[in-house]
Amino acid sequence: MRLITPSERDEADALDEGGQPAAGHAGGASRLRRQLERLAVETFSVVLGIILALAANAWHDRRAHDAQAIEALESIRGEVAANRASLREALPYHRAMLDSLVALIARTNGPRVPGGQRAIANWSGIHPPRLLEDAWQTARSTDALQYLPYDVVLAASRTYAVQQRIAEVNRAFFGAVYTPEFASGGVSALGAMSSYLEDMSATEDHLASQYDAELRQLDSVIAGRRR
Repeated sequence: MRLITPSERDEADALDEGGQPAAGHAGGASRLRRQLERLAVETFSVVLGIILALAANAWHDRRAHDAQAIEALESIRGEVAANRASLREALPYHRAMLDSLVALIARTNGPRVPGGQRAIANWSGIHPPRLLEDAWQTARSTDALQYLPYDVVLAASRTYAVQQRIAEVNRAFFGAVYTPEFASGGVSALGAMSSYLEDMSATEDHLASQYDAELRQLDSVIAGRRR
């Protein structure tokens, strides 16, 4: 006589006399199925909530970054426009000083120009353009540049690099050339000033063109961001 194993006994208990699942076991399977369905719904709800929260945070961050980018673009745009105005005011004077100085040196035979620096027509000092970089430096220090298009950052970086070169040339000139020898009309000092003005005028012409191109680019980008 073969003994009934525990698993066979459980299977037999789960069936009624007609070989169908017993009522108690059928109800248990139904409850288990409902519990699994409820667990799946709850899990889906939790996952969906996390996804929606992450999406909302990403949307909020994107809006904040866009606002920061527009603020930086408008500040840089205003600064570039102000610098262009300052440059265009200085350019004609520097060109006139260069022409006057070249003509003055050409007709001077001795080591000194009679009358010194006062012999330069319409001379009233160097008057370098006042070129600002506050907006650019602020955008750099606040990491706002990372939210701007690469080509905009590249163009602005090149523009401000030219501005820096002008500032360096001015410092070198005032330190090495703007001396009593220049004031008294020494031809060598005036010749150095002529070279300075020639270099400065060419650099300022180049920078004026960069300003115009950058303003067009900034206007286009700002308009696109505001749509």
